[in-house]
Amino acid sequence: VWDVVSGEVLNTLIHHNEAVLHLRFCNGLMVTCSKDRSIAVWDMASATDISLRRVLVGHRAAVNVVDFDDKYIVSASGDRTIK
Repeated sequence: VWDVVSGEVLNTLIHHNEAVLHLRFCNGLMVTCSKDRSIAVWDMASATDISLRRVLVGHRAAVNVVDFDDKYIVSASGDRTIK
């Protein structure tokens, strides 16, 4: 997580076992997806206070893109499915 003004790194998150391919964040929630076939859901209280809420698994190939709203997370994968 980078500070826009100073360019300083405020936080580095480590979870996925392979490359992170995409992320979205809004209103204190961040969702990341990876070549490791998983989706991670993070609570972002602040740039320095971020915790892993849950990990979603179910795709059979890399998860290429994610998006979310107040009710749902949607994902698209190299396994040719949208979940």
